This record gives sequence, C-alpha cells and structure tokens, in this order.
Amino acid sequence: MDMYNYGESYEHSDYFTAEEALCVVKEIILSSFKKRGKEGYDEWMMFGESAYITPINGAPEIPKFDSQQFVREICDIPIYDFTDLDDETIKHPDLPNYQPTDGDLVVIRLLNKKNKIKRLRALLDPEVNNIEFMDVEGVAVTLTKNGENSKLSRYCLAWDRNGGRAFPAVSARRNGAPIDYEKFLRMFEDDIDAKTQKSWLKD
Repeated sequence: MDMYNYGESYEHSDYFTAEEALCVVKEIILSSFKKRGKEGYDEWMMFGESAYITPINGAPEIPKFDSQQFVREICDIPIYDFTDLDDETIKHPDLPNYQPTDGDLVVIRLLNKKNKIKRLRALLDPEVNNIEFMDVEGVAVTLTKNGENSKLSRYCLAWDRNGGRAFPAVSARRNGAPIDYEKFLRMFEDDIDAKTQKSWLKD
C-alpha cells in the first residue's frame, strides 16, 4: 500500500508460508524509508509503503500484522495508551465474582470518558499554540507545528482510537478542514459516546 497515495494498493506475490510472507512484508516497509527516530517515522507516514498478508486458497488465518506498530518499534516512537481507562470491572468487598449492573456500567463509562478527556487535555493544553486541529471527514486530527519541542511523538495523529493513531499528514491537509480546540474536544468526546453506544448494543 502506497502511504503517499493513501489507500492505493497492489498485489505483490504469493508465498508458501506465513513466515516467508512476513519477511517480505517487513522488507517492503523498511526499504521505503531511510531515516530513524521521529524523522524516520514521519518520512514513512508521508512517503513510505505499508504491507499486509492475506491468506488464500484455504490457508489458515494468521495474526494481523500491524505495519504502523512495526515502524514505531523500529523508530523507537512511544505510544500513548489510554486503554487502562476502559476497565469496566467492579471489585466487590464481599462478592469476588460480582458482575456490574447496567446502572453500575453507566457510572463507570461516564467516569472513564471524563478521565480520558482529562488525560487528553493534560497532554494537549500546554501545546495548544503548537498544534493545528482538523476535522478530516469526521475524524479529529492534530498536526504538530514544531515537533522538536512537542510531547506528541508523531507529527500527525487521528484521535478516533485510544491514545491516537498515526495518520498521513498529506491526507489530513488534502481532506481536512481547520477547527478550534473546543470543537476538537467535542469530536473526541462524541467519538467516545459513539463507541459506548456500540458497546451497549453488543451487551
């Protein structure tokens, strides 16, 4: 997949084993950028290539390979993780296997949402003047103006996933519209509400 022309992909070849295919996938990715660290990650996001493995002819399913995670590890890029705020368990002093009621879950999910917003604001508030906020087809995105003095490990982040996910800056510029910080926070909160609604439907 060409990261510059986001979403444009082509078939490479067929392989007998998943291990062989995985080696080729990593070679494709590594050969598409040269720098390391944050500069290397930004270079890959803007101009590099991603790759994935698809089982064919009845081959068994294999664990999904995350190319962004692979490049983050190669470039030593830290990841912001908010998943610790998704805990929906309640430790009852007398009932070790206690299952929370719907009423309990309403309170838990409200607190989790408030804590996520609080943590996000603690990360972004000091850098508001160093960040461009954008609405990219309904996704809240940040672009860091000066990466050298920023706590954000990536130049361009989409915040529709816990802790943000890497997003192609070229795509953000091409398809996004500038928004203010408050609008960005509302979009982030709305996304949490939407995911919570889906969770209720599953429950």
